[in-house]
Amino acid sequence: MRKIGEGYHYSVYDLGNNRVLKRQKKKWRVLLYILFVNCFLPRTVREYKNALRNIEETKYVYKGIQERFADLKLFGHPVFLQGIDYEQDKVTIFKKALLIETDESIKLYIHKYIQSIHKLWRRGCHEKVFNFTINTGIEKDGTIVLIDFNEISFDKEDARKDILNQTWKHRWSYTHLRLLLSSREIQDFYQRRMEEELTTEKLESLWEIGLREVNISK
Repeated sequence: MRKIGEGYHYSVYDLGNNRVLKRQKKKWRVLLYILFVNCFLPRTVREYKNALRNIEETKYVYKGIQERFADLKLFGHPVFLQGIDYEQDKVTIFKKALLIETDESIKLYIHKYIQSIHKLWRRGCHEKVFNFTINTGIEKDGTIVLIDFNEISFDKEDARKDILNQTWKHRWSYTHLRLLLSSREIQDFYQRRMEEELTTEKLESLWEIGLREVNISK
């Protein structure tokens, strides 16, 4: 089992079977990581306290996802283990795909990413971060999956606020589309498609419709 990455809460290990294990870090490792990321600035203490509080919120999110989705393909077929540990499909991170795929392929993946937002809405879920270049991946069959889903909300009002504020424009992934590519074409395409597809009207038409369909069929 080889370590291939880490974040605030997890160390990520390659299981060697096209799956990864995300294992919760010890508290002291969380602190060291946050110290490094924040360059030992004063906000480190606040970030650390928030990270510890988020552990309980993460458990709530994972429980909510399992209640709303019978098929967890959208999340890379996770298997939830002890605490907040889980296994998940190994995928190509979207950011890496930007460097090797054609513009047309990237546009297709952006379209699929927006579709994934709509799929979440249909089940009463909203992913608040919008950092799709690092929080989503691409399966071998081209399916877009959400690989980091700790910050999902089940409150439609959170989604509405993000739509009205165009929160996605203020995330690193929006900037990545300009910094990592030679032209603004992809960033402009992403902005146009997000403005067209992330609307309050679309939210109202899709929110929890998947849950209602399930209830009707029972």
